[in-house]
Amino acid sequence: MMQVVRQLPAQLKVQAAVAGGLDSERLQSQIRSSGEITLSQEQFGATVSHSTVVLAMAGTATEQCVGL
Repeated sequence: MMQVVRQLPAQLKVQAAVAGGLDSERLQSQIRSSGEITLSQEQFGATVSHSTVVLAMAGTATEQCVGL
C-alpha cells in the first residue's frame, strides 16, 4: 500500500486508519512520502466517511468501508 501512496501527487492529503494493535508512531517515522500523511487509530468511521478513494486489503475493514 505504501508503494501506491508514495506515487500519489504531493498535494493530496492522505489519511490512514491504522489498527489499534500497531505502533502508529513507529509507522509514521517510517513513512517516506512527499505529501502529507496522517495516521489515525481512533476515527475509522470519520476517516472513511470523509474519503473520496479508499485503498484497502481484503478483510473486515474493507467490508466496513463498503458499508459506510
